[in-house]
Amino acid sequence: MEIIERAKPEVCKFRIIKSILKFGKTIEAGEEVELNKEEQPLYVSTGKAVPCDIPEVGVYICLRSFSLPGSIEKFEAKQGDLVSLLAKDALRLMIDGYIIPKNNSQWRPHGRKLRKGPDRTEEEQAALAEAAFQGKLMEMGLGPYKSRK
Repeated sequence: MEIIERAKPEVCKFRIIKSILKFGKTIEAGEEVELNKEEQPLYVSTGKAVPCDIPEVGVYICLRSFSLPGSIEKFEAKQGDLVSLLAKDALRLMIDGYIIPKNNSQWRPHGRKLRKGPDRTEEEQAALAEAAFQGKLMEMGLGPYKSRK
């Protein structure tokens, strides 16, 4: 086996809103810098940086149901809905894990991605339980066991 290419840490350009101290160097407001995966949510959630690729009004997918207060009426969205939000509201909801950008090339906190296909959580848990059961039988010397379903 040989290494073809080493993985590069995920970096994204961010515009600094409030000056920060990084590696003993002060980065002033207005500068564009690259932040690594661990720093991104910290600086965005504290309001010190915003991603350069976030649109003023963007389309997002709801991961969990939520409601926002409004000046005229309350805004509600359910899981799986597509919503258009302003950048300032979207950043807060992305950090809290309520929404994710529809555009795959846009910045996402913690590198979140949507699972493709139906939710298979129950099937995966059943398969893990079956494997653990088979392992215990093998340790006792009883050989493989086939369940009748």
